[in-house]
Amino acid sequence: MAEVRYEGVYKLFGDDAVVENLNLHVADGEFLVLVGPSGCGKTTSLRMLAGFERPTYGRVWIDDAVVNTVPPKARDIAMVFQSYALFPHMTVRQNLAFGTKVRREPQQEARARVAEVADLLGLTPLLDRRPAALSGGQRQRVALGRALMRRPKVFLMDEPLSNLDAALRVQMRTELGHLHRRFGITTVYVTHDQVEAMTMGDRIAVMSEGRLQQVDTPETLYDNPATLFVATFIGSPKMNVVQGRLTTDRGEGAVVECLGVRLPVDRTRLLSGAREDVLLGIRPEDIAWRAISDGSGVCLMAEVDLVEPMGHEAYVRVLVGATPLVTRFPPRSGVRSHDQIELILDSSRIHLFDPTTGVSLLAPASGSAAAAARTPGYGADERRDDKSREIIESIRSPAGRTVSVRRRSDN
Repeated sequence: MAEVRYEGVYKLFGDDAVVENLNLHVADGEFLVLVGPSGCGKTTSLRMLAGFERPTYGRVWIDDAVVNTVPPKARDIAMVFQSYALFPHMTVRQNLAFGTKVRREPQQEARARVAEVADLLGLTPLLDRRPAALSGGQRQRVALGRALMRRPKVFLMDEPLSNLDAALRVQMRTELGHLHRRFGITTVYVTHDQVEAMTMGDRIAVMSEGRLQQVDTPETLYDNPATLFVATFIGSPKMNVVQGRLTTDRGEGAVVECLGVRLPVDRTRLLSGAREDVLLGIRPEDIAWRAISDGSGVCLMAEVDLVEPMGHEAYVRVLVGATPLVTRFPPRSGVRSHDQIELILDSSRIHLFDPTTGVSLLAPASGSAAAAARTPGYGADERRDDKSREIIESIRSPAGRTVSVRRRSDN
């Protein structure tokens, strides 16, 4: 096992920076997930750790060694690819044993390890089949088994479940969790699927436009997002974001005016520099159909626009005036489009963001798990994240459309 560190890592292709100032530490034995939309730099970051790409600036460490110029075969890593990368003319047994053959390991030891890995992954009945005779899930197990044969310092996984159907993805997520608990090998896992990230990672590193936005546990990312991008990327359905106006006075404390109501804000959590114009975020589950028992909610009148039954719950899209919101309803609630309903918004669960930078204006609630380890340097210099800016412009746009924003050359 080993720890991994990125120190001030940049990767440029021509004049385009695809990874910018990446500073990230992966602890020994940790399962860290790199997550973000397509083009955010997560796979490039993984490839720099694997040795397939060399950093333009900065250093990549495995344990106490800088590996920038170390070839992939000398890094003691194993990688599982999105495309499986199995040899089609070889059997499962031969695919599993290929690495031991290349490394000239003793045949008896290699056969014993093939049998052990095959038994662990349920591949024993399939050892004499070729990849063409396997299902997608079976091929993925073979790819994982080939990586396990090496027993490396670090496992690297590049969207290994994206080619599987929904049921197999759930099954393989469970199996990967069991394997990590059994072997405890440091793992860096890349995905664009936030469900995979939330269910598998010890910690999650969220990337956008080549920049690291926030690194923390799944619960902290969900409850205390550091930026507007993290807030809207993590969670499904995504967080509702509306424009609001923050006012403070000695008598009443802090209040946000939005959606035609006034929502109290814990003034002790307000960070310095909070402005009058803010963006307010509220997750769908914090807009309830029934009153909140502790009396902390604020009542809204809304019209049902669309009901999306999900079986165990329903996503109900409503209009408060002209502002669309998404809420979670219990199954078989009976609400229909154009119904007039009463909602209770839990004011203790709101989030506030700076409308210019997208940075959170609220400190984590006292007693929460979030002594939020926000990315050093991000937000402190109030650089505007491009993805947050797109979200902000979309909210401000009368048509609700996403405005195309070009990257600023000074970032």
